[in-house]
Amino acid sequence: MADKTKKDKSVRQFGAMLHVVGVLALICGVGAIHYMVCAPSLAAAARNRTEVIDLQRKVRKGRTIRLRYTKLKKGLESLQHRSEAVRKRVPDKPNKDEFLATLNKISDEAGVTIDRYSEGKRQSTKTSSYMLVNVEFSTGYVGFCKVLHQINNLKRIAFVEKLSMKEKKTGMYTFELTLVLYYGLGASEDEDA
Repeated sequence: MADKTKKDKSVRQFGAMLHVVGVLALICGVGAIHYMVCAPSLAAAARNRTEVIDLQRKVRKGRTIRLRYTKLKKGLESLQHRSEAVRKRVPDKPNKDEFLATLNKISDEAGVTIDRYSEGKRQSTKTSSYMLVNVEFSTGYVGFCKVLHQINNLKRIAFVEKLSMKEKKTGMYTFELTLVLYYGLGASEDEDA
């Protein structure tokens, strides 16, 4: 019986050891399954969250970019329309005789006397050519304002570069204007009227 008790004890110890090995095997198996199955899934989920955040940021940025693109496109269209309007107001040649005739008409309508008219120098830039025109006329202040208003409303672009005024007698003045007349967008300086 002592032998049997020893055998039972060793069987029990063996059984307990099998249980411990089984529990350790179970813990190792769960750890291995977690390491091989769950960990990659968790890492993929973390990467997916990062991608989702990046994509959401890009979508928000995309809206901003689309709005900016729309605004820039409208601005470009506006500039193209303005450019076309300017092109229509800039003749190909200086047309100084035509301008002098227009200036005479304007001065007659305003009751202004042109005392002197002379063509100044011509110059070219990369985008256009222009000539300077010097005009001296006598009138009162109202006549002067009418002439400037009409020059501003010409079909062709003309800018006042220089202006001086001297009083001749009470209420009458001599005005000297230097006007810039643009012509030939992209043209060279050698063109004649």
